[in-house]
Parts: sequence; C-alpha cells; structure tokens
Amino acid sequence: MIKEYSMEKRLDLLPLFESHKYLRLLLEGLLHEGIGTLHVNKLEKPTVALVGRKIIYFLAGDSNDSSVPELLEQIELQRLVFIPDKE
Repeated sequence: MIKEYSMEKRLDLLPLFESHKYLRLLLEGLLHEGIGTLHVNKLEKPTVALVGRKIIYFLAGDSNDSSVPELLEQIELQRLVFIPDKE
C-alpha cells in the first residue's frame, strides 16, 4: 500500500535517489525544502519512492517491487517522470 512519507524524514530517503544524475539539484531541492509530495511503498525502510511537484516526478528504488504499479498510479496524466540514470 502506498503512503505519503513524513516531511521531517524526507532526507532519510536521499540514498534511494542516488542514481539520479539528471536534474539532481531540482530533486535535492524538493527533498531538502519539503516541497511537493513524497510517496513510498512502506513507511519503515521504503524500497520504492516517488517525489513530485506539479508536473515533475522522480521515481526511485527497486523497479521490480510489486508496489511499483500502485506507485505509478499516483502520477497524473501528462507529467514528466524521471527515472534513475544508467551509468
């Protein structure tokens, strides 16, 4: 079940987003400033996360997790979604 993650603990999820190189400053700004929404698959030790603000979303974590389809349902139509960069 997808849940909204606490604003106070957002920086704890930064390691999940470490593979994001493109627009890294924007992503870190969203997490540091507590801007937008942050959804996770579990509140204790999340393995998948989605952070978003208006039209931009960043997806992170284990793409094979069974909760990914439910997490993707949180994204409205016609939005930009960034996934981890390939190295």
